[in-house]
Amino acid sequence: LYLSLGLKLEKIHRIIEFDQKDWLKKYIEFNTNLRAKTDNEFEKDYYKLMNNSVFDTDSLIVEISTEDFYTDVKNNKQLLNECDFSDYPKNNKYGIPQINKKVPESSGKGMMEFLKSAMNEVNIDTSNCISNTTDGAANMRCTYNGFTSWLSSNPVMIVNFLSLINGCAIFFKESYKRINVWRNISEKNNENIHHKRLQLIGDTRWTLKQTAVNRIFGMYGMYDEAMYPDLIIALTKICSKESFTPDIRTKASNLLKALLKYEKIIIAYIFIKTFSISGPISIYLQTSG
Repeated sequence: LYLSLGLKLEKIHRIIEFDQKDWLKKYIEFNTNLRAKTDNEFEKDYYKLMNNSVFDTDSLIVEISTEDFYTDVKNNKQLLNECDFSDYPKNNKYGIPQINKKVPESSGKGMMEFLKSAMNEVNIDTSNCISNTTDGAANMRCTYNGFTSWLSSNPVMIVNFLSLINGCAIFFKESYKRINVWRNISEKNNENIHHKRLQLIGDTRWTLKQTAVNRIFGMYGMYDEAMYPDLIIALTKICSKESFTPDIRTKASNLLKALLKYEKIIIAYIFIKTFSISGPISIYLQTSG
């Protein structure tokens, strides 16, 4: 794929071949079935965690053989200067000094600056990025805490757009009365109810952003099943129904006004075009092949 896009393969260092077995299949299906049967949110999260804990993130484990690891660290001046040892106790038995508190390079902001520098070298302006994602939010909560927030702080207009899409899904899903309004409108025009549900946007999965945008605005070149008209009608009805509280009608009005802005429509179609290219690549990279 990447060779066809212009990249040049200069050297193959090594090739690893192994046989794949679905040895986790029974365990994954067991937790999945239990999660589907329960109506308790705690248990739903629990069974999801049981699955994610064994396959969500792969780690490369390297065995390090050394007589005294801490002596090796102290003797490595480059390592001492670059790593944050400020959390070590004073006068600790390993003799590691309390230095480099909050080293910028090991923070989310530092990681963002490093990324911007790398992108600037190839003439990519980060302010033109329409979205971002990382491979697992849990990986960014320790050493690079806040990286995603810093990455999203540049294209403010885009962040607001994705928040709007997510806000619409939350608005209807948090109340059965609002869900009923949505169903009464959306189910009239489409027998495939599954595709008429609004999609919440996750923190990391690019495909969830794609699904959320495509369900409201349609896919590139295929707009017949777009839910944008249904969404506008549903919000309009909630705004005008006195059976809803004033604060709910105000929320519906704010979402409606935001969705009707010309700039939001333009941004939506930029996303749709981008997803038509990046979507298949993203799905391919997540496959086991």
